Amino acid sequence: MLSLREAATRFGVNRKTLAAAAEAGVVSCARNAHGWPRFDAAELERQLAALPECLASDCTVRSLGPSGYCAKHAHIAAAGESLRASRVPEDERDYLTFDECLRAADIDWLTLDRAVRRGELVDCRIGHCRTITKADFHTWLAARSAEHGAYFAFCSNRGLDPTQGASKSQYADKLARDNGRLTTPELRKQLGGVAGSTATRRVRIGRLRAVEVRVYGVTFFQYASADVRDHRREHWELAKHDGRRMAWLDPRHAPRLERRRVERLTLILGTRSAAVGAVRAMAEARRKAYSVTAGGARPTTKPERWARLQDRVRPELENERRVQLELGLGDDGPVSDYAVAIAIAEIDCEEHPDDWKQYREWDSEAKVWTLRASLARPAANRVLTALRRRKKSLQIAYTKSRAA
Repeated sequence: MLSLREAATRFGVNRKTLAAAAEAGVVSCARNAHGWPRFDAAELERQLAALPECLASDCTVRSLGPSGYCAKHAHIAAAGESLRASRVPEDERDYLTFDECLRAADIDWLTLDRAVRRGELVDCRIGHCRTITKADFHTWLAARSAEHGAYFAFCSNRGLDPTQGASKSQYADKLARDNGRLTTPELRKQLGGVAGSTATRRVRIGRLRAVEVRVYGVTFFQYASADVRDHRREHWELAKHDGRRMAWLDPRHAPRLERRRVERLTLILGTRSAAVGAVRAMAEARRKAYSVTAGGARPTTKPERWARLQDRVRPELENERRVQLELGLGDDGPVSDYAVAIAIAEIDCEEHPDDWKQYREWDSEAKVWTLRASLARPAANRVLTALRRRKKSLQIAYTKSRAA
């Protein structure tokens, strides 16, 4: 038994053509355990000898396809079919060739081919000629005109080229201003100068909410001010466990971390003390803008919600421990505050996923947001800190009420 490559080499035929002929039943073959064709040499030789020769002049290779040509001269049949397809009067057929579509839509070949690859259009081949049905093409063209009509008008009024990236960026900025959203450069300033790729990555993993705006095939991310504000506060809430990141907000450490800025400002302001003061003022402005506790925490209902969960979760965990002891399954020790806090975070992450954007991940099987295992400890710290602050504020309020 010969493999596909051995049979093609032995009998001088194209390997892909032989495989297609075996699939079409022109020649017989067997299949191995992996589904690959295996040919009997004597039988394949008889079948090839019974096939007609190629229709091209001075070619004695056997034709394995329905066109009557061998693989080398198959383009002759394809070219003839393409020519016949294009010569049929347009009103007598239900399809358009690619060239006719390009002229009708006034677009380039890559745009039409991209629409086919994305599944927006379905093409059929007549020989080498790619065709699209008239109904599909006109539907796609109407949808495209409705989508890009405003963009084309914007470029026409300003004398811009619609195919240039700068024109698309300007139109995306206009849409952002009209809808009261932030662009990626504005977002970078809001987040303290993070890279654009970092912002995109946060959007992709679900840490930052964004609106996708497509302008003539290019996607732009735009952001609501409220979403950016929430993300910024949650980002710095998580950064409380990162000493270097928090030092960037501390005016005492800013001159040490930003030596180049100090040197540059020294040349501008004349003295090093003035440059250090300016850097510290910038750090203080950052602290007020980005710190979670700057200007006082915003009113929130999370501690009250977590306190109610604590009253429910702790008895449940203690009951589970008691059952384990009764069944002789071992004892992990008394229920700790961290175990309760982690359980609270897991429950609250499923019920209120928007409050856990920095800690959550999507469970594709259960179709819910769950707490990321690697961030269980920071999540527990967040819950415990909120509950301790709530307890302290209640104690202060109680003391003030007794004093009054």
